[in-house]
Amino acid sequence: FACVVLESADAVGGPSPALLHCLREQGCRLILAQLDDKHPSKSATPSPRLQRRTAPLSPEWFDAVFDKVLVISGQEGGGESPLERHLLDLGTNPAEILCFACSEAGARAFAAVDAGLVISPEHGQVWRSDDASDALCLPGADVAARESPSVRQLAWLHTVFTLKLWCSCLWLFPPPDEFAKWEGAAPSSCERATMTAVRSPSAGALGHPAWAWQNLSETSGPVCTCLVGKEMVACPDWTPLELRIKSPKGSAVTELRNFKKVDLYCHSLDVGVSEVNHTVEVVDHDNLRLRVSSKRLVSLARAGHAATELSVVVQDQGKKAVMPDLCVRSSLRLEQIPPGFKIRGEATVDPAMAVISATYTDEKHRTVTVTAWHRIVRDDGRGDVQVCLDSTSGTSGTRVEKPNRNWGAVRKDACALDFIISNPRRGSRYTVEKVVTIMGPASHRPQRSVSSDRLPVPGSHSLTDRPPMLAEVEEEHRSAWRAEWDRADIEVAGLRRAARFQRLVRLFRFHQVSSGDSVGSGKKDAHVPEVISKLFSAAHADLSEAHESNRPSSVVTSRVIVQDPRNPPVVRIEPLVPPACERLQFNCALGGRWHRFTLTPGTVQILVQGPTLAKTAHQLYGDDVKIPPKFIIPTHESDLGVEVRALPWHEVQVQHALTDLGRPDGSAGGFYSLMRRTRFTRVEVLRRLLHDSAPGEEPQPYHDEPYNDEVLTAPLRGALARLESVPRPPGWRKGDNEDLHTLQADASTRVRVILQYEKKEMQRDILFLEGEFSRVEGAIIGGRDLVEPEVLTIEEAKLRCTSIRGCKGFTFKGDVTEGALEIHFKDSTEVGGLGSTSFLFKDGETALLEVLKAQHEERFCQDAEELENKGLGEDHFSEYYKRCLREEEPSWDTLSNKVVDEILAATAAAGEAHRDKQRQDADGSAATLSAAPDFKVTVSEQRRRPFRNFITDRDGTVNNYCDRYSSCVQSAYNAAWLSHFARNCTDKAVFVTAAPLGGRPSAEGLLELCVAPRSEFTYTGSKGREYFDHGTQRVLEAMELPQEQRELIDELHRRILALCTQPGNMKFLGIGSGLQRKFGEVTMARNDPAGTVPDPESRRFMAAVRKIKEELDPDGTMLDLHDTGTDMEFFPRATDGRHFDKGTGVICLDQKLHLDVAQGPNLVCGDTGSDVSLVTAVLRLMCGDKMVEAWQERIKKEDEPEVSDPAPPDDLTRAPSTTFPDGKLSFHGSCEGECSPSVQMTAEELEQHRKEEAEKLAKEMEEEREAQEAASRLAVLFVVSPEQHEKTPQLAHKVRRWCEVSGAHCAIVPSPDVLVAALARYANQVAGRSVIEP
Repeated sequence: FACVVLESADAVGGPSPALLHCLREQGCRLILAQLDDKHPSKSATPSPRLQRRTAPLSPEWFDAVFDKVLVISGQEGGGESPLERHLLDLGTNPAEILCFACSEAGARAFAAVDAGLVISPEHGQVWRSDDASDALCLPGADVAARESPSVRQLAWLHTVFTLKLWCSCLWLFPPPDEFAKWEGAAPSSCERATMTAVRSPSAGALGHPAWAWQNLSETSGPVCTCLVGKEMVACPDWTPLELRIKSPKGSAVTELRNFKKVDLYCHSLDVGVSEVNHTVEVVDHDNLRLRVSSKRLVSLARAGHAATELSVVVQDQGKKAVMPDLCVRSSLRLEQIPPGFKIRGEATVDPAMAVISATYTDEKHRTVTVTAWHRIVRDDGRGDVQVCLDSTSGTSGTRVEKPNRNWGAVRKDACALDFIISNPRRGSRYTVEKVVTIMGPASHRPQRSVSSDRLPVPGSHSLTDRPPMLAEVEEEHRSAWRAEWDRADIEVAGLRRAARFQRLVRLFRFHQVSSGDSVGSGKKDAHVPEVISKLFSAAHADLSEAHESNRPSSVVTSRVIVQDPRNPPVVRIEPLVPPACERLQFNCALGGRWHRFTLTPGTVQILVQGPTLAKTAHQLYGDDVKIPPKFIIPTHESDLGVEVRALPWHEVQVQHALTDLGRPDGSAGGFYSLMRRTRFTRVEVLRRLLHDSAPGEEPQPYHDEPYNDEVLTAPLRGALARLESVPRPPGWRKGDNEDLHTLQADASTRVRVILQYEKKEMQRDILFLEGEFSRVEGAIIGGRDLVEPEVLTIEEAKLRCTSIRGCKGFTFKGDVTEGALEIHFKDSTEVGGLGSTSFLFKDGETALLEVLKAQHEERFCQDAEELENKGLGEDHFSEYYKRCLREEEPSWDTLSNKVVDEILAATAAAGEAHRDKQRQDADGSAATLSAAPDFKVTVSEQRRRPFRNFITDRDGTVNNYCDRYSSCVQSAYNAAWLSHFARNCTDKAVFVTAAPLGGRPSAEGLLELCVAPRSEFTYTGSKGREYFDHGTQRVLEAMELPQEQRELIDELHRRILALCTQPGNMKFLGIGSGLQRKFGEVTMARNDPAGTVPDPESRRFMAAVRKIKEELDPDGTMLDLHDTGTDMEFFPRATDGRHFDKGTGVICLDQKLHLDVAQGPNLVCGDTGSDVSLVTAVLRLMCGDKMVEAWQERIKKEDEPEVSDPAPPDDLTRAPSTTFPDGKLSFHGSCEGECSPSVQMTAEELEQHRKEEAEKLAKEMEEEREAQEAASRLAVLFVVSPEQHEKTPQLAHKVRRWCEVSGAHCAIVPSPDVLVAALARYANQVAGRSVIEP
């Protein structure tokens, strides 16, 4: 184990201090994870078995004892609980975690984190009956242990529950009635014996301990059974092997069940070899310590053969002066024989041959003989040695005799032998082996028996008639079960829930095979104990919520389905792999051949093997599939699937789901490659929609290349199917986040990803391209036929409808059928009449706008009842509405009208008025208007578009946020609407982002993610430091970077990229920000916000990256490193102290690109605090630096008021004065220049001063008026979502205040959807058509 987690530091049932000390010495971390005080289970009355130890550990010592003290939050399983986050930071493999729970809540929490082994003191925390139903529930613990296990026992338990999943039943404390002086617990002896029964088609026995047969009640049925004719009937019980202890000088006999203390107990069933095992360590009053173990099997290879043994070791003599004698009494209980049978003669007891035998017969002269053969084996540490009966070695000896009262009462309804071991050696193991043969009627003897010369003959017990020894029976038995499991096993590999399901599948199948049931056909009822059926159903429901099941055959039949029974038959494979599973593998017989199916979250493998020995036996779908079938495997591309047919001993593999993350550049396939391919499809959609052509090509007419052609929509539907096929994380359940998936970053790392952006934008694009059809009853009675009626199927008619300009639906007579119909295409939606069916069509833009509106209303316009249903208060959004949006109810229409009619239209009107005034002044005087020394407005040329510049941020502003920048591919509808606005409403459109621009090899960025044509937008990156020039098709720089720094950054990027290609580092390219090459900066992710990479692995990679920096800059004078916790940002060390933001970038771009921002009108959009600099920079260019600085100072004073009371406003324009006796005035106040604090002025001088001050104030007011008039040609649209408002509550106020002071038009909207849809609506008004209209 790498880590040990305790729920309580001192509860009974938890690890002892000695065990914790030993684990600590082995390097295990100790964690205390306690229930939160508010947890409901915290106040529950503890079980008497969970009372605290007498000397509990004080909480003051927790920090000294434990490496970490945490709280169980009850949210374990989602990946965000304190315990899960800490284990992830440790980088611990879940299988190496050992947990000790003392409550059901703790057991559930530890199970939810996929701990390798969870131990609890109560069996009810392993499984128990549900009070509300007849089903069983599985709280989460693996095994119940009343006493603290040893380190060796823990190692064995870890192997059983994480590696070798064949031990399907295990109890570590006895049932209530097994020991007279020791308290037991549920389940009862009968339940345990029934669950662990061992059988074959010819015989069987319950799984009780060999010394506890008397505890079985009549409700458990016969203890032993055998095959008589075609029926399993009771036979004499051959299982008892009872240990008794007696001192040589005393007469008192102590039975095993009367020992005072049980130190160790284990009852287990190994279904892999069909053996039930029992082990117990007991101590008597004199501290005599014995270790007793037994095992039992019923041979599957030799019909009518069974074997059992009992071993005893004297571990400590205790206070006894001499070693006590041991007696093992082997019996045949004769009271359990089937009705109609009776014992023939007397049972045979042959001490000389150590044989007991009994024969019984019925009226039909059917005879059954049960014979038990014995031998004694001793192991002194050098291997097993057979001990001769009635022999003496030194002071110890062994003998066999008929039972007598010296060793306890003799039962009259049983025949028995006493195997007596005198003066046993301490530490030596003495074993009594018992091989049983059950000979039924000759006509029904099974075929798989040994040769006739070795079969025992009733009444004759010579050496030549002895059956094989137990070791030989056991080896043949195990070999037969291995062959049986090759056919019957269903392998389930995965995490904790998968391992539990695997054990119960094997337990269920074990009882099926043991009973001789047909396994694989799924037809006959399974003969298994009811409790096992319930346990399987509970585990199946916990693993997979798709459907209910009460038998393992459903695992096969729900995934292997006959689709077409006609020859050659077609079988459909449904690759249903639960989130907790990594692999499902099973064999089944189809069409006379064995097939092995292997299902993983991403692939289906089919191996056709050899023929079955009997074509009618154990055939799956034997009535329908008589020859080897073909297979249909659905894939992520299409639900129709791929048809395959494998030859014998050939394996086929089909990828059915997207599982790999890949590299951000798409070169390694996987998720990122898929997103890159969708970009190419979307680019083609835009090219056709906007009638753009590649350089050097003639534009293609719209009708020749429709933008919504099936050739373009089919790849997007396929991509959406692939995204939806991505596997879920192990803890995912129905009702959890539908967009939560997991992808394989490398061989050791699975990345949890939220695919909300990718899936939602893909769905919107498909709707935008295909539109929406709604079926109505009746015919379209209005309008006219756009084309001649055509005979088409419904699907063909839908495609045809979308290609006919102005078509609003189609109609036909009758009801919907699969065949072709006469279709009429109409330009109306008016429906009436009977006997016809119509499909009304909404074009993609209209349908998408309705969806966006509905999603907006659902999120932001909820009434009090809806908020209460979601667990939110009435004021959840009220503060956001009032302070941020300044709307009582921010409906879609309200916000859209405000943006279009109040902001964009008003700004465009101000720009038009300004141009009219310029034209009038130009006609009158041809002079240049001047407002301030640094504020100049020149006569503008004739312009037909409302806005001169559209300057915007991208992510979060005009594009929805995505969890990964490298997969944030712009959607087609978004690009179409923005391009429509840019083409019809602006002269120049510029994206100003802090992200990398890309456009270089191995340095992807904005250019590789955007879909809008580069002729419509100027793309800039690194806050405007670099931009893409469409004319030259090159990346250019808005400001120069020194050659030395450029070479340093390039070399740093090259070395980090080489580091990421090394094994184990590839995942860092695909998580979070990945590797970004910006202008004068390199960003390298070492984790993502979800903390996918364990903290030790993240630190290892960061150390490797730091080493590269130190190699390039050993003195630390050239490169700076900023670690955000998830990203490492490298940039040249600044020497001039200048700060470069987006506003600085806009000013540089204005000069480089000749944007003429000063002229206006301009539209600026943003969504974060860094985008406010876009607004201030545009105001500087339009209004001048002096005025913007004055406004900035005014806003600053409003935000940070002075401590002292401010002077009245009048004092800013009037200076106080004092009149002297000589009639002169003394002027007091603060004046500019070098005025003295007090100057005597004459009345004329004072009048002149006041006149100058008034002129100065009037000039300043005129300058501000002209600046505000210029700013009225600026529209500011900011997206401030509720989440952003919670992070930066003053952002909306700051933006709005800048616009109020300057006179710019401003609107705050809650999402990019509202902003982009409003821009598209305004563009439609300006252009007189929508973007999808030709």
